[in-house]
Amino acid sequence: FGSMHPLSVIAGIDYVGANCESSDVANMSLEGGYIYIQALNYAVVAASDSCPFVLAAGNFGRDASGVSPASANGPNIYTVSAFSNGDDWAPFSN
Repeated sequence: FGSMHPLSVIAGIDYVGANCESSDVANMSLEGGYIYIQALNYAVVAASDSCPFVLAAGNFGRDASGVSPASANGPNIYTVSAFSNGDDWAPFSN
């Protein structure tokens, strides 16, 4: 999350969920390290009821299930990883 407090990120997610229009998509790529915050995941799941979320898996070469918000799970949530130019899994990508 860089220098931003997770509660500020959650407030932004809540805002997106409350103000999303039918053609909107939320795209999140956060720099916060290999951190799991259940409240952040809950916020994405709740907001995804009204807005699709595309989440970066992260850049640590680890399982994204331990990273927030990449590990948030729901029918309107899409976590994406990076691939190399040879169409292989990028070694840095979660």
